[in-house]
Amino acid sequence: MKATVPIALSVSCLILLASGILDPIERVSLDWRFRHTPRPPLSPSLCVIELDQKSCEEIGQWPWPRSRYVSLLHALKAAGARVVALDILFPDPSNDRDDQDLAHAIEESGNVYLPVVLSDYSPKQRESGIIMPLPQFSARAKGLGFVNFYSDPDGVNRSIPLLIRRGDERYPQFAFAVACDLLGVREDEILIREGREAILRTRSGNDVRIPLSQGSSTVINWAGRWGNSFPRYSYIDVMRAFRESMPGKPLPHPLSQLKDKICFLGLTAPGTFDSQPVPVEANYPNLGLHVNLLNSILVNRFITHTGKKWEALFIVLIIFFMCGVIPNLQPLRALGVSLALLGGIVAVTYGLFYAKGVWVETTCLLACVPICYTALTTLAWISASRDRTRLWSLANTDPLTGAYLMHYFNERLKTELEHTRGGKGEVSLLIADLDNLKTINDNYGSSHGDFVLQETARLINRTLDRGSIMARYQEDSFIILVDEAGGSGLKSFAERVRESIASHRFLLNGAAHSPTISIGVATAAYEAAANLISRADEAAFEAKERGGNRVCYSRGGDENSHRG
Repeated sequence: MKATVPIALSVSCLILLASGILDPIERVSLDWRFRHTPRPPLSPSLCVIELDQKSCEEIGQWPWPRSRYVSLLHALKAAGARVVALDILFPDPSNDRDDQDLAHAIEESGNVYLPVVLSDYSPKQRESGIIMPLPQFSARAKGLGFVNFYSDPDGVNRSIPLLIRRGDERYPQFAFAVACDLLGVREDEILIREGREAILRTRSGNDVRIPLSQGSSTVINWAGRWGNSFPRYSYIDVMRAFRESMPGKPLPHPLSQLKDKICFLGLTAPGTFDSQPVPVEANYPNLGLHVNLLNSILVNRFITHTGKKWEALFIVLIIFFMCGVIPNLQPLRALGVSLALLGGIVAVTYGLFYAKGVWVETTCLLACVPICYTALTTLAWISASRDRTRLWSLANTDPLTGAYLMHYFNERLKTELEHTRGGKGEVSLLIADLDNLKTINDNYGSSHGDFVLQETARLINRTLDRGSIMARYQEDSFIILVDEAGGSGLKSFAERVRESIASHRFLLNGAAHSPTISIGVATAAYEAAANLISRADEAAFEAKERGGNRVCYSRGGDENSHRG
């Protein structure tokens, strides 16, 4: 197989990969893998405190007065919570007393992280506005992080940026800000290699490497559906336990479960929170996206996207493999190999995701197999068809002139004569005999004679109608089966053939030749093929005897014919 075939197929499939046409299908494939792969381990340090429907029914509909958050921070401090990630935005002032109390509670806790919102950020923009908590809150918080989420074109959230630049400033994602503090990583110790990895240089020397899918975004490794993943406690249950706690006594449940925990607090009550479609669930609270990201960092389990470069290499390898194997197989075996290759791609890509969290874009790899199979089988069919045509031509045409050989001509003649049985039309034959070919051969050599024969065949072919055919009759003559020409039409045709040779100047290597032909014509209805050819041959001989370069007609049709 020519090298251009695998190269052309590779280019076509790489264009398909780069175009993104198959991306919607690939995203569905990725979601399926998330739903059918064991979830990553859960960090025992993580838990969620929900401002849920149960709490809203007892306290009242959200928004709540800030005194409720003050009480919650006191309860978590009493429980010994390690981190409080409060996913509630406080951009506007309330009454002075509540704002002062909340600022004091944040400062007293010393472990509270607050959110910011980049109001007009999109992945294609480098600048955005920013909505901050009130200055007295942000100044006392241990850290700030943005809580924006950016969905794929189908509306499903699969990845999240770790850092966003705004001018010279870099803003960490909410959970990422918590993770960096927990690992003791300063901002200048974060190295972002866009589209490759984020490296957190820890003081212990055990760097944390977070794979990035594009830009500074990482694919979230989902820990399962919201209802059966992380430990969750209702706000009202935590506060009730805090009110029931007694000095010197063990803390009641669930407050007793929060010691040294990283607590994410946020809204989950219906109608109060923004839900996101995610691969594992159609309505997933925004709060859960933060928890999943931090869990991946704490347990060091990430999704690694191989990227377009590796996928392009896989595509090229698949295509070159198929181009080396498929053309050498019978059609059914080639189909079997292609189907086995499809199954192998699915098994390998799913296995990598299952065992290592490696995401290879399967859809484009799979699409390459039928594309390559179809192209190769089509090319094989075309090649086989050409081979059959070439073999047929070798068996039925004269290699020098391209005219048919007599065995093929005889079969066609017999068929046409059979059609005239019962008086249905007539069959006409012309035998064109070159008058002076022997002289040309003797004076100039066989190469000149061959040239004259080739040119004669070409000139006669130009005069033939669509249904007429020509064969090499003898060394220096051709026989023509005329398609439905009779009477004056046959005479006109014969004269055109004669004139085409007589008026043509044959030039080869400076030598000019002027051959002529003698034409014999015979016409019959139903007659034996040998008889009809014989009569045309006799007419051609008569034309040659009368000086050549003329047309003679057989006069023995009646007595030589026989009716069936």
